[in-house]
Amino acid sequence: MRIYGQFNQIENRLYVSYHAFEPTLEEYKAYLEIQEDYFKKADTLYVFYHTSLSNYLSAENRAVRSKWINQNKDLVKTKVKMMVFISPSMAVRLALKIILALSPLPCPNQVVQCKDDADKLF
Repeated sequence: MRIYGQFNQIENRLYVSYHAFEPTLEEYKAYLEIQEDYFKKADTLYVFYHTSLSNYLSAENRAVRSKWINQNKDLVKTKVKMMVFISPSMAVRLALKIILALSPLPCPNQVVQCKDDADKLF
């Protein structure tokens, strides 16, 4: 099975980047399981999602993501201090901001252009 997300934890920062392919349902569920394990093992985390290589998720994967967020609201709320979405594309940043406004996450979040902008948040 291919690995959709690459995880790299440095202290209380979790960096997530994606490989340039649309994940199957099984690959996406495996990605969510890995992410959940990182969340459960940490005291607190700042999570950085670098979205430049991520592909548009299928409707099925988006439904799985929504279900995962709803089932893990307390975990995210207690463990994740902030989620930061990094995208060099203005169109993607705008889309993310709209999505996050319509479907708020259970933790604070920001959408930024680059890693340097993300680092300035802390």
